[in-house]
Amino acid sequence: MKHVAELKTFLEERIAELKEEIEALQEELDTYEQAMESVDGILMKESFKSAADLLKQPIEPVEPKFKPVAEISKPEIAPIPAKKVKIEKEEHPIRSKMGKLLGSVSISGNTISIIPEKDMVVPVNAPPFSSFFEGKILDRMQKEDEGEIKEGKISGDAKITMSVIKDDDDNIKNIIIQNFRGYDRKMDIINTITWTFRTIYEEQNK
Repeated sequence: MKHVAELKTFLEERIAELKEEIEALQEELDTYEQAMESVDGILMKESFKSAADLLKQPIEPVEPKFKPVAEISKPEIAPIPAKKVKIEKEEHPIRSKMGKLLGSVSISGNTISIIPEKDMVVPVNAPPFSSFFEGKILDRMQKEDEGEIKEGKISGDAKITMSVIKDDDDNIKNIIIQNFRGYDRKMDIINTITWTFRTIYEEQNK
């Protein structure tokens, strides 16, 4: 329950930060919208003026020029190259409350890679990771997927999975999560791994 209470505090702080960012963005958006209205007004005046000037000018008849069909050569059609699909990539830093970089979250397609910084020690058996992040967050997502597999909503190979790469001292070097499938899960993983790293770092530096 202690970990859950601490996570709640972290999420409340993060929500407050995001609300402040949204308010700042809304103010900026309002400013741009007002500027756009002014620009539209200027353009409208100029367009009416240009149209009036055009009506004053005499219209000269245009003599059409046609080429005989025999003289028209068939254009060569170049093959259209196959369009390369660009996979969007995201990078999210993991920082302590004081701003120290603890690790990074990289997202490519449907895969999340979580890498601690070189000086950040994350034991694989540390309770914030083993009992909370892995034992509750990932386990809950896996059980949700198992239920959808039974109902035929998703295939078996679409189930969320996690692989942990560790060194000889059982410290985590990389966490690879595949098939997270969706924005809500992505943000859930980012927020809870941030809290996990912060908690481990704070306990190590008491």
